[in-house]
Amino acid sequence: MEINLLEVLNAAKEKGASDIFIVAGLNLSLNIKGEIVPVSDDFLRPDDTARIIEEIYDIAKQKDKFENFVQTGDADFSFAQAGIGRFRVNTYRQRGSFAAVMRLISFELPDPASLGIPKVVTELYHHKKGLILVTGPTGSGKSTTLYTMLSEINDVKDNIVTVEDPVEYMIGGLNQVQVNAKAGMDFAAGLRSILRQDPDIIMIGEIRDSETVEIAIRAAITGHLVLSTIHTNDAISTIFRLIDMDVPSYMVAASLVGVISQRLVRTICPKCKMPNRPDPDELVLADMPKEEAASITFYKGAGCSACNESGYKGRMAVHEVLIVDHGFRDLIQRNRPLGDLQEYAVKNGMETLRQSALRAVKEGRTTLEELINITHGT
Repeated sequence: MEINLLEVLNAAKEKGASDIFIVAGLNLSLNIKGEIVPVSDDFLRPDDTARIIEEIYDIAKQKDKFENFVQTGDADFSFAQAGIGRFRVNTYRQRGSFAAVMRLISFELPDPASLGIPKVVTELYHHKKGLILVTGPTGSGKSTTLYTMLSEINDVKDNIVTVEDPVEYMIGGLNQVQVNAKAGMDFAAGLRSILRQDPDIIMIGEIRDSETVEIAIRAAITGHLVLSTIHTNDAISTIFRLIDMDVPSYMVAASLVGVISQRLVRTICPKCKMPNRPDPDELVLADMPKEEAASITFYKGAGCSACNESGYKGRMAVHEVLIVDHGFRDLIQRNRPLGDLQEYAVKNGMETLRQSALRAVKEGRTTLEELINITHGT
């Protein structure tokens, strides 16, 4: 019996996958809570993946992406499948074969508590004006955090407008604008357009260029609450990224009210959780003195059928939340170096990504290995 694309999508959702990796002639694999898991040949043989790619061809054609798909093998588009969710699709050529990555976005938004979003973040989103940025690498949950908080502050008394590429979650009461570069509607053009609608709150899917960031900052200064994402390693370096995008430091200081840097870490499987003594090399990589390690009870998952022998079950977010207060604004305006900004923020209560992950380790929710994965080299 031949397996079709719909059955692949259903299987991915049932297994809790966030991404599906399809390469013609190779085993299909799934990203399940941060772990890449190959799909059994009993479900879909490598020789059958080319047929699944053909079905993706058909969707690309409907999305006016087929010509570029055939010529270059590269296309980005999204589509919805009833009863499953929305999918963001990127296609490319790999070793002469077509390949595709499909990200599953649930129709239902999670609540802040299930994401591990701290109270300081929810308080940040209740500002009436200013710029709030969420930063982190691809796949760190930035968009989900934005959408979740946007739905929390969604009020009929506010005119909330978004400009996105693509529109991932449909939220009632919001005016959501889809970016269409082919029609001349990029982020900057979309942002200029929605400002004519007198919005109270603006959400921009991503700040990618100097034109977009300039319009966003001017909107934040003139009384709008602007939410967006940006790619930086941590909260403090976001300040310098904005300045590198030709934003004067005084405008960064005047507009920015907060930056949330986040990562996803795998959580220990509760079925096979057990105490664990870390290897000395792990302590070195975690920059953890032996005295500090001696006061912590470390845990890991031994591996069982419930977690596919991985020792992990599910993921949680860890956060670094920078609150831009009067003193921090003064440092930005005076063009102080990164070290001075970091010192001030930590002294005034900012929990770094490492500290947030370490707290999760001490609570027995994740492992030292995961702390190293998100902090080593950053």
